[in-house]
Amino acid sequence: MKKKSLLNKTLLLILFFILATDQVSGQLSEYEYELASIMASFKQYAFSDVKRNELISKTDELYDRISIQIKWKSYNDPDYYSFLSMQKKISAFRDYIRCFSKYASSGVEKEDFDMINSLLGIYPHTLDLKCDNVLFYELTIREFKAIFAFNQIKPNSLNEFPTLTIDYNIKYEGRIIHGESINVGGNLVRCINFKSDNQKFYPTIVSVTCYLAK
Repeated sequence: MKKKSLLNKTLLLILFFILATDQVSGQLSEYEYELASIMASFKQYAFSDVKRNELISKTDELYDRISIQIKWKSYNDPDYYSFLSMQKKISAFRDYIRCFSKYASSGVEKEDFDMINSLLGIYPHTLDLKCDNVLFYELTIREFKAIFAFNQIKPNSLNEFPTLTIDYNIKYEGRIIHGESINVGGNLVRCINFKSDNQKFYPTIVSVTCYLAK
């Protein structure tokens, strides 16, 4: 009788573990699906400033939800690191899409920039602009266009905060004029300019100068 009772308890524990595992798998799949849906919408509506800001809000909400869930998990939980990996992916896309918005953005880590472009099936091309320690990319999604600057200096390779200042000149109405000065942190990719439904000014960059920020 005791053996039968012990067997029943063991079977209940196994069943509980299977159900819990299925629930965790379902939750992760839900986050994966929601992020994929947001990214698909971004590809479709990248040209719309209003739509992009709506997608930022959805990504923020998704990030907050998974962060709360992780907060209540133990480091010893077998699914803890799976949720942490998903959180990082959501965070990477949030930093990426914030590059083209009203929100202040210092940029996105190069590894995350490459990962998100790969997930989106987008492959920016390198521009022929010469500047020490900086590469320039242009990204195109239908009518939407964006130019990025990538600071190749790794943090702590030259100093604690290897931020570069980038000055660039543009061609405007047949004249060469100063465009803007922006700071880009080490190993970060930052958007210089983009073309959207409300941001029509997208001039050609003709020259750049880069130096360590003071």
